[in-house]
Amino acid sequence: MNINKIKSDKLLHFIGGMLIQLISSRITPNPIWALLIVIVIGIGKEIYDNQHKECHTPEILDAIATIAGGLVVYILTFGLY
Repeated sequence: MNINKIKSDKLLHFIGGMLIQLISSRITPNPIWALLIVIVIGIGKEIYDNQHKECHTPEILDAIATIAGGLVVYILTFGLY
């Protein structure tokens, strides 16, 4: 297992979560809905990976990294309220 690949994979998930949050917060009227979209996509991606193990590796930490990216953007944009 290549440790550098794992770190870059989690970073890509984190950035993906940030981008999803930014885009969905522009589309939805409520910022919480945008965060829920990030959560659904992060978990959904890992469910997809689990069903396609021949070319994907499902990892709970990938979903957590995606959600964390969205949460960081949410907190920086709207605070903790």
